[in-house]
Amino acid sequence: MPNFDRMLKLSAKLGDKSYFLFGPRQSGKTHLINRPWNRPHRLVDLQDSATFIRFSRNPGEVLHNYFKKNCPTPGTVVIIDDIHRLPALLDAAYKLMTEETTVRFLFVTSSEHKLQQNGGNVRHDLAGTLTLHSLSASEIKSDFKIEHALTRGLLPEEYNRTYGSERPRLEPYVSLYLQEEIAPRAGTCNISKFHRLLIAMAKHNGELINYADLATQTGLPRTTVQEYVQTVKATGMAYELPAKTGTSRRAIRTAKLYLFDTGVTQYLQNQDPHAPPSDRCATPFQHWVLHELRCFVDWIKATPSLTHWRSTGGHSVDFILNDETAIAASGTTQVGTAELKGLRALRQEGACKRYCLVCCEPTERIVDGIEILPYLTFVKLLWDGELV
Repeated sequence: MPNFDRMLKLSAKLGDKSYFLFGPRQSGKTHLINRPWNRPHRLVDLQDSATFIRFSRNPGEVLHNYFKKNCPTPGTVVIIDDIHRLPALLDAAYKLMTEETTVRFLFVTSSEHKLQQNGGNVRHDLAGTLTLHSLSASEIKSDFKIEHALTRGLLPEEYNRTYGSERPRLEPYVSLYLQEEIAPRAGTCNISKFHRLLIAMAKHNGELINYADLATQTGLPRTTVQEYVQTVKATGMAYELPAKTGTSRRAIRTAKLYLFDTGVTQYLQNQDPHAPPSDRCATPFQHWVLHELRCFVDWIKATPSLTHWRSTGGHSVDFILNDETAIAASGTTQVGTAELKGLRALRQEGACKRYCLVCCEPTERIVDGIEILPYLTFVKLLWDGELV
């Protein structure tokens, strides 16, 4: 079973400031912080009961003494795993950061939402934010199999199962998410409502956000749906892709809503066979391309923007990277006129510098100034920094 080397390099990121490390459950945060580091570091694991009890008695004093004893080298990183279990440690760490300017902290938990729900004071003026997503194809390398990415998803534990004969185990994942991320905020009586919403979001994955449609499908009031969607986004289970505007064709300003993982989305879509995904729902292939782009933007290029474009006339392009590269995604093995329609419309305006279609054709080629990219070619160009 492979042990994937993650593209998010914590040692390099923590050279100049402290960070929060967020990421959905089972995205690999614990594995990542236990990988070899290129700088001195110490781990405070709050999942360990003895460690939790020791630090909870007097967080400020215990953390100060711990630092003095265990961090003699300037720039030592203190990793606090599962910081949501003891949010009082945050204030103690903030105080220490102002007193010892060379100390670096890495606060690890699933989401800012979870930390705040437990009473944590998240100060972005003192610590930046890093997000660990599921695996990218660049991390899986030669072991990457597109069919596995599209059906089982890219959570490390689940992807590793593809090397055996076991069936996907995403039902326990969703159940645990509802119990540990949702129930503490919304109450156990509302878990079934959130579950219905997750299924509806999966059915409309990659569509323009339409709270009225989600309300109709779930039987919940629209205001409740809006509140619940914000919670799902805040816990890292969903992502909002903003719209690109400012083109000569009148552009729709509504964002699109995607769940975070292709496998989880596929599982949820299958929970209600009487309500198939709509024709506007993103294909798993398109969803995977978005995932790869998000990993690149969040881990390598922290400044480029990622948007989508749709005109009121019906033309659309799935993704616009850094306002320069227009990217459409289609799992087809033979690109035709339909797949190029949106890119051609946007290219007529000269809105971007580069136009690409990521697909399952075997060979790279150019049609009317549009690059037809096999998906592995896309991955290489993206992570080599050649698409932005």
